[in-house]
Amino acid sequence: MLKVEAYFFWPINIEVKLDTQFIDNLKEFVNHLTKTVHAAVPGSLVIWYDAVAVNGDLGWQDKLNKYNKPFFDLCDGIFVNYTWKAKYPQDSAAAAGDRKYDVYMGIDVFGRNTYGGGQWDTNVALDLLKKDDISTAIFAPG
Repeated sequence: MLKVEAYFFWPINIEVKLDTQFIDNLKEFVNHLTKTVHAAVPGSLVIWYDAVAVNGDLGWQDKLNKYNKPFFDLCDGIFVNYTWKAKYPQDSAAAAGDRKYDVYMGIDVFGRNTYGGGQWDTNVALDLLKKDDISTAIFAPG
């Protein structure tokens, strides 16, 4: 008999500048949401999107680093913005340590400033990520 498991994915995408006084509240929210979702739906994932940084700036880092890692550390992974450069997957894997597969390097299939150009050349980014042995998140595959 075929066993089918369902997994649920909750992305957290906050694309606004935040006053630094609210960063601790945001981190507590991410932590609480992750724990609550895991308790309610075993196997579920809460994924942070690379947008607002721990200094409150709205600034896509395009890799895992000291500005977004505090959020990554409180949830199941990070969806890195899709405008990353060739060395950023390696940098992200190093920053993640034994959680490198929880870093999902974004690829925009529409090709908006994405590594390799996207569209029919989406494989260029995928090939690099495979070589660097890191995960991917594909944006707009439809």
